[in-house]
Parts: sequence; structure tokens; C-alpha cells
Amino acid sequence: MPNITWCDLPEDVSLWPGLPLSLSGDEVMPLDYHAGRSGWLLYGRGLDKQRLTQYQSKLGAAMVIVAAWCVEDYQVIRLAGSLTARATRLAHEAQLDVAPLGKIPHLRTPGLLVMDMDSTAIQIECIDEIAKLAGTGEMVAEVTERAMRGELDFTASLRSRVATLKGADANILQQVRENLPLMPGLTQLVLKLETLGWKVAIASGGFTFFAEYLRDKLRLTAVVANELEIMDGKFTGNVIGDIVDAQYKAKTLTRLAQEYEIPLAQTVAIGDGANDLPMIKAAGLGIAYHAKPKVNEKTEVTIRHADLMGGQCSACHAWNTITEVRLAASPTVARNERLSGYAGSAGVAKVQKLSDISLEELPRFSTGFKEFDRVLGGGVVPGSAILIGGNPGAGKSTLLLQTLCKLAQQMKTLYVTGEESLQQVAMRAHRLGLPTDNLNMLSETSIEQICLIAEEEQPKLMVIDSIQVMHMADVQSSPGSVAQVRETAAYLTRFAKTRGVAIVMVGHVTKDGSLAGPKVLEHCIDCSVLLDGDADSRFRTLRSHKNRFGAVNELGVFAMTEQGLREVSNPSAIFLSRGDEVTSGSSVMVVWEGTRPLLVEIQALVDHSMMANPRRVAVGLEQNRLAILLAVLHRHGGLQMADQDVFVNVVGGVKVTETSADLALLLAMVSSLRDRPLPQDLVVFGEVGLAGEIRPVPSGQERISEAAKHGFRRAIVPAANVPKKAPEGMQIFGVKKLSDALSVFDDL
Repeated sequence: MPNITWCDLPEDVSLWPGLPLSLSGDEVMPLDYHAGRSGWLLYGRGLDKQRLTQYQSKLGAAMVIVAAWCVEDYQVIRLAGSLTARATRLAHEAQLDVAPLGKIPHLRTPGLLVMDMDSTAIQIECIDEIAKLAGTGEMVAEVTERAMRGELDFTASLRSRVATLKGADANILQQVRENLPLMPGLTQLVLKLETLGWKVAIASGGFTFFAEYLRDKLRLTAVVANELEIMDGKFTGNVIGDIVDAQYKAKTLTRLAQEYEIPLAQTVAIGDGANDLPMIKAAGLGIAYHAKPKVNEKTEVTIRHADLMGGQCSACHAWNTITEVRLAASPTVARNERLSGYAGSAGVAKVQKLSDISLEELPRFSTGFKEFDRVLGGGVVPGSAILIGGNPGAGKSTLLLQTLCKLAQQMKTLYVTGEESLQQVAMRAHRLGLPTDNLNMLSETSIEQICLIAEEEQPKLMVIDSIQVMHMADVQSSPGSVAQVRETAAYLTRFAKTRGVAIVMVGHVTKDGSLAGPKVLEHCIDCSVLLDGDADSRFRTLRSHKNRFGAVNELGVFAMTEQGLREVSNPSAIFLSRGDEVTSGSSVMVVWEGTRPLLVEIQALVDHSMMANPRRVAVGLEQNRLAILLAVLHRHGGLQMADQDVFVNVVGGVKVTETSADLALLLAMVSSLRDRPLPQDLVVFGEVGLAGEIRPVPSGQERISEAAKHGFRRAIVPAANVPKKAPEGMQIFGVKKLSDALSVFDDL
């Protein structure tokens, strides 16, 4: 490397080449130095070459500059060695801040931040502002200052200050809140922490009126504060309940950490007064923020000049900006790829007019399954990120293996398995009789390695099976953890967007059937689908829960066979495969799934209960909806089932959530109660209100037409859904109330 002189160095320290460097006056020397995690930080606004040189000159010792970078409008310099008291004092005199590096929390692992409110989260002391409007400002301000310095017991001082408010109008609180000045950087800090899975709370010796306002405004996890007693719109001069003092704040931090299962090493406390010291000492990282001298003396990390964002780096995901992100030695600002957004735009972002953006639709390609294509909105969009979940044994891996084997005949594909060996996947493909000549396989769990290989192979479609076993090297947690799942999914999504490769990620599900992992996992992907079906049932349903390129709640139906999954082109036919024998308690309804109507059979069994509390069981329908409909049937239909067991089931394992099934379910239960079958050529749909009214449902005409195609000749529907012209040969009964529907049932 050529020799570097002080004159060669640019004013912006973050652009200095050849770091680490030793700086002593105007002498500069490149070093071969590995700092590890030791050293300290010097940071502030306007920290350029001149100010750094002046600081080094006053320090009187050579400084080893390990790295330099920017955080918004702050310049941050990492220095080797230990932070001394002299270095700290000189920095504060120069209007700069310092922070030692050590074992401090990582933002990439979820943690907890608990902060004080008055003079920390907001720029005022609320009690002082209230007292000014109440006419006792000077007296209260003096007591507040002495309490913050630790000269007075906080509890006693708070009670004495609040006592001065007795008789004042409580509307003062509203006046103060209307002009409540948030501390600079607060909103950005909370937003970034929430995005990274952190919990943020306030523990304040101030008042609940303001703390709860901040909780709602910033969506904080929890707040604790003191509550002012108000009677008849006036302050009584008392505080309700226990006082939130220094020990209460510290206990709040430990309690929240235990409640959310966060280790204390992953906790941060920020405060400015003496009553914050126990909380600051209890946290993994305690920060004195623009604090009183007594607090600064007893706190290792202090922020005296920066705002709240000066305590956390938005570019490097670490407290006190401890992990440097070097900027390129060019006018182009370096960007942290992990924070570049899921779209992953390369280079420097540019503002564009909405009218100038190309509206040309990306060409989709088929999966080889029409039902799969339907759920995805018409096929796979290049560069899209798709998440498919389902219970073990549902057939996720089988469906994707079949899809890739088909597509491999016409395009390049890559199947990445982290849960099974390559031999196991090959055995399944052989058992299913799939063409395997052109399918590329990879057994790997490192996301970085997978993407390097994908760069070389350049597949059009890549499957990751599964996202819960993948990991990134720089994320310090085990595979499957919240941090790993979040970061790996975001990395894959950026890769998909920037390389134009469609990526399908397999995800695990929780006990209740929802996708496992952090909610941000579903936010970053383009399409989320769920493969559902009991292991002992041959039918599987594929439903979209999120789709940026098509309809949500679209349904695809498959049958599991010895040759794998086979699509069912006419799902209504299989869900209506009833025998010739007519039975009571059965009705046919038309539900709307995505963009198509689907005929489904509902079965109900109503029988005298032998138990004190009759059973209510719903399979494929919402349990709460069943309870509501039974109450409506009793009140507005005059039918009592309080002593009856009621069992309802949707045939074929379909889950119905829309309210158009209400009327069909009610008539099925009435049919079972009376042991009187409904006609086999009858179809029913309609929403039932709490007043017994029959409410219309969307797409009524299309539902009736679908029923007519399948040979149904009679229909009971809401009066508002009766078409002007009924399908030929079809008799339609429009009903406005539940009693009307029961009358039609009696006449059939």
C-alpha cells in the first residue's frame, strides 16, 4: 500500500482509506491490527478530520483508528485500546460522546428496552408543566430538580409535588399532552426495535395519562407510571396505588424480561435521573441519557450530546454503534444489504414518478398443476417469494418435488433440502415415478452457500425445504429461532427480487395450524399458502392466505394417490358424493372460495344429551358461530336444543369461514332434530343475523348458476339474492327471515 500522509486524508473520516491507521498529530501510519470486540467509540455530529486531530492533540497520545462510519448525521469512529477517564472528559468538553465496547446486546437477537419517560422519551418533566398551569410551578420545579439529583427521597418528593395540585382543573393534563414534545430519535428508535423483534417499554415516575398516550402512539409493549387521583374533574392532590420509584422500575425490567423469556444480557435500560440507577444497573446495558452528574458518574455508558438514535446504530444492528459498517471510499454511500429492504434494489435508490414506472406485467409460468396455478393467481411470477406451510405428512415436499420434476423438463430448477438426505428425496421421486433426469438437487442449510450456488446455476425456480432449518453465519442464534427465520427469509426474498428467481420456502406450522416463526416472515414474502388435510384423508386443500399477485383465499383441491398428489378439477363433485339413500341432517351449500363457487355438504346430528352440559362440536366450521346460530334458532325459530347434543361437520375436510353457510347449517340442524330429510336437489345459502333476518351474500347469481350446473333444481336463498331470471328449470325461494325459511322447509 502506498504511503499515506495527513494531507492525503479526506475531511470525512469515514472515507479514509487503509484503516486501521495510527494517528499522532499530522503523522499517519497504516497498521496490521485485529481489534476483535475490544476498544471504544468516539461519536458526534461534525466529527471530521480537523476535530479528530484536535482531540488527539489534547489527548497527547497516538490513537489507533480501527474503523469509521456514519449513522444518519452522526460520525462514529472506533478506536483501539481502553477508554480512559481523561479521554472521556476531553470528549465531553469537545461536545462529543464516547462508549466502551464490551458484552452488550445484539439487535439481531430479540431483546427488551425499558426507558424512563420524562426528560428521556419526552423533552419535559410532566409534573413541572402541570404545576406551571396550576400556578405552583416554581415550588414544584425546585423539588423536582433536587429529587432528580438524588438529594430527596423520590416517593416523598412526588407526594409533596402532587399535593400542590389539589383543586386544580384536571383538563391541564390534556393541555400538556397536546404539546407533548417527543425526544428526537424516539419514534425511529422504537420503530427499528419493533421491526427487529424487540420489546419496548416505559417505566416512569411520571404519570399514566402521558405514558399510556405514548404506549398507544408508539405501540409499546408495556408502560408503568403513577396515577393521579381525580374527582369531579379536579386533582385531589393524591397518587393512587404504589409509587413507581427506583426499585419499582428495576423490578419492572426484570419482570418483563422473565415474562417474555428474554435473558438479562439482552436488556437495555435508558434513564436520566437518580431513580433510574437501579434499573440501569439491572440491565445488560445501562445508558445514562443527558443525565444528571451523579447519574453519569455511576453509569459506564453515557450519552451527553447525541439524541436517542445516537445510542443505537441503524446501519449495523448493534447498541452504541459497536459493529462498524465501512463506507466505500467514493461519493456513493455504502448501504447495508441486510437493511436495503425486501425488494433489494441495487445501487443508490432513485425517486421515480408513479406514472413513469413500467406497467408491463411479468410473464408467469405454470407449475404444471392447474389447481396450484389457480391458488398462486395464474402461475408463478419470476422473482417472487412464496411460502408454503402445512402439517407434517400433508404433502408439501411431495407437491413441490412433483412440480420441480415437471418444470425441470423445460427450465432450470433447484431443489434445496435441509431436512432430508439426497438419497431420501431420490427414493421418493422413484417411488412416485417422476422424471428425475434434469432436476438439480442440493443438500445444504447455509443460506450464504445456497445463494452462491444459485448464482452459478441460475435456476428459474428454487425450493428451500425448509426455512426453519436454514441459518446465516452472522446471526448468533440456532436454526429455527425467531432471528434466524426472520433474517434467512429476508435474505432469500432479496435474492429472489434482485436475481429474478422465484423461490418457494417450506414452512412449519404451529399446533393451531398457523405458520410458525415471526410474523415478519409472512410480511416479507409475496405469497403465503397452506396445504391442509388429515393424514388419513385422501384429499388435500391448498389455500392462499396472502397473495400480491392474485386473489386471497383461493382454493385448490388435490387427491393423495400412490403416484403423489393429483389435482381435482371439479371439487364440488367429490364433496357431494352422496349415496342414493336420503338422510336427515344433511344440506348442501354454496361457498365462495377465492374466485370460484364450491358446493359443499354440511351434516348435522342433533340427539338427546345424557350429560348435564350438552356437547357442541363443530368440524370445519367456527365453534362460536355454531353457538350464535343455536341461540338465534331458539329465539326466532322457536326450536329448543338446550338439552340436545349438536354435532356438525363439513364433508371432505373443507374449512368454511364465510357466513353464507349460516342458513344451510340451521336447516341441517332442524332436519336432524325433526328427523326429516331435506330434498336432495335443494341447495341453501345465506347469512343469518342476530335478529333472525336472512342477509344477502356476495356473488349470489354465480352461486345459483353453479348449483344449477350440478343438477340442483331448488334453492333457498336470501330475498335480496334472488336473480331477476332464474336458471331454466330451477325454483328459487327467497326468504327474509328465519321463520320464512322454516316455513319453506315445512312446505317442501
